[in-house]
Amino acid sequence: GRWRLPSISAGFVLALLLDRIGLMRSFGRRGLFGAGFVIGACSGLVGAAGAPTALSMRAYGLTQQPFVATIAVMASAMQCAKIPVYVATGAFNLDLWPLAVLLTSMSALGVFAGRFILERLDAQRFRTAVDVLLLLIAVWLVVKAVSG
Repeated sequence: GRWRLPSISAGFVLALLLDRIGLMRSFGRRGLFGAGFVIGACSGLVGAAGAPTALSMRAYGLTQQPFVATIAVMASAMQCAKIPVYVATGAFNLDLWPLAVLLTSMSALGVFAGRFILERLDAQRFRTAVDVLLLLIAVWLVVKAVSG
């Protein structure tokens, strides 16, 4: 339990390092099956899989626009697939719909803001921004696990 988040964080940092030194760049279509499994497992384990998805898409070699679009479509499909499970198990009930609608609306606004920023980044800055964001997520997970 307590080491789950630091372990995931260590995996993020290791994957980033392997990518930076070029060891994850040969990842092809076959690797997507394994990546898809890991992404699904992370999503089921902690409810989200943004960081593993970003690492996988980077390793596959997608450029900025396809990277963002593929992650968006994949995340949407994954969340839609999880809704019936959460409703059936009672994890999500009708009282939570207003919160879900509010967060979805705010997320839609965030997409436009992100698109605006994305159009102004060259490939190297985009890659660096993704790396920094993933490292911040890893640090946050470790701090959260250590603090309690």
